Order: sequence, then structure tokens, then C-alpha cells
Amino acid sequence: PEGGFFEFRTAGVIIKYLQDLGYEVRYGKEVVDEDAILGIPDDDVLAAEKKRAISEGADPELCDMLDRGKTAVVATLQGKRNGARKVVAFRFDIDSNEIYESVKKSHFPMKHGFRSVHDGFAHACGHDGHTAIGLTLARILKDLENDFSGVIKLIFQPAEEGVRGAEAMVA
Repeated sequence: PEGGFFEFRTAGVIIKYLQDLGYEVRYGKEVVDEDAILGIPDDDVLAAEKKRAISEGADPELCDMLDRGKTAVVATLQGKRNGARKVVAFRFDIDSNEIYESVKKSHFPMKHGFRSVHDGFAHACGHDGHTAIGLTLARILKDLENDFSGVIKLIFQPAEEGVRGAEAMVA
């Protein structure tokens, strides 16, 4: 789990997966108004989280493009069927909660081996599930692109916790 605006590795995984499926993928400053970003963490905190993400396999160049509150991703898929070009969007939050997860042996995630490996961050609100649902929907819709005429937008929003991430994407 990665906290708000720390979703460097998460966004990178999302970007690569969607690109591999054949989506038009935009991210970083392409989908975020930098002047509207709320509550960016201090530079030293961001640098430490970026370093952590890179140590866990995130692409350093991509991390640079996602830095300073720009971890948002938007994927677009054009249906190939003739007809009306309505746009439908789905939003998925990708950050975690900034809480310490229990280390008690009776705690279900601890007991079954999927407790957060990042102390102070946990998917206690299901954001990992939201991201997985978004990526699964992306795969299903790609398989169906010949059967619809509209445009699908998949919005992967950072920093949902603390009500910070949407403002800059909407702007």
C-alpha cells in the first residue's frame, strides 16, 4: 500500500498493464492541474517514498513524471462499433489509509500473510480491491471493444483519503 501522492509503484503497475492491453494511457501532468493539487507532502517525505518505490521495482523515470502529486492515471478505450460516441467513465482510488495495521497473530491479514509491509499504511479501505476491479474491468472491456460504440475512460485517482486527489484531476 502507498499513501496519497506516494502511489509511484502502484501507478506504474497500472500504466504498464493498461498500455499492454492497448489503452491510450495518460498520466502525471497530462491528467492533473498542478496548480490545483491539494496537500502535497513535504519534499523530503516524497523523496523517501519515491526511493522506496524504486527499491521495490518502480521505474525511476516514470517516478519522476509522477512526482509532486501527479500519480493520477487515465486510460481511454474507443469502442469499434459504429454508432453514438457517448462517454462513460469509471473511477478507482489507488491510495491506502495512513494507519498502522495490527501485528496481532489473530489479525486476519497477519494470520494469512498479507498484512501491509509498509508500517503506517494499510489497505484498510479496500483500495487494493478497487484498483484490481479497475484493471479487471479494463481487461473485460478491451475484450468487448468490438461490441460497443462509445468511449470508456478509466480514472485511477490518487490521494482519495484526505479528499486531496480529485480536485486536481477535475480541474
